[in-house]
Amino acid sequence: MTTQPPDLKKLRELAEKATPQNFDSAQIIDTDGWVECPCCSGEGSIELSADYCNYDGEPLGVQFYGIGDAPANAEAFYRAFNPQTILALLDAYEASARDADVLRGHVNVLVNAGTYLVNRVVETKGVKCMDDMTHAIDGARHATQGD
Repeated sequence: MTTQPPDLKKLRELAEKATPQNFDSAQIIDTDGWVECPCCSGEGSIELSADYCNYDGEPLGVQFYGIGDAPANAEAFYRAFNPQTILALLDAYEASARDADVLRGHVNVLVNAGTYLVNRVVETKGVKCMDDMTHAIDGARHATQGD
């Protein structure tokens, strides 16, 4: 099975439209602590771990319930992986992709300069080729160090 890459544009769009997902602003519903188990076809109940309502100034709600550590782990992930985190990750990814494109360009220059050097070293006794190579290396150094 092949995993499809995420649609980064769609992720950004969804994150920008979402509320901050700040549960600290939520009304916490205090019920008897049990909900009907959706996996049991109405044959049982399961302990409610958290029930958040009316957060981010919106009529939103989310519940975490289950057995063992799963509800707490899901809530911790949900709290950490909020729209601000998604946007920061997308920004970092896009900046890295731009940097990689610049570095690929410099690698191509170095490869071409090296090929030129190998092909012309006998003709020019290496002087012109070394100047070209030095220039290409300086360009790559500038790109990687940001000077």
